[in-house]
Amino acid sequence: MKTGLFKVENVVDGNTIIVSPRWQWHNETGNNVIINNFSKITDNFLLARLRSLLGNREVELKNPIKVEGGAVYCYIFLDGVNIKNYFPELQPH
Repeated sequence: MKTGLFKVENVVDGNTIIVSPRWQWHNETGNNVIINNFSKITDNFLLARLRSLLGNREVELKNPIKVEGGAVYCYIFLDGVNIKNYFPELQPH
């Protein structure tokens, strides 16, 4: 995967973001990213928190798993921390 930082242009829903510049992986490219191993947020409060946390921030895309439907599935890191660690309430107990 193209390395470096990607700016979060939009948080589409509870586990999908749009980034720029376009990511590149295995001869595919795009702007849509599915946050891998992250429960899709349906709670409005948590979704607002995700948007506040990621909006216009730079993130790292790591360990891509697959591309499906024009989106790459990978882990998202903000300031070196996996984004799922910001949401302990979504982790299995």
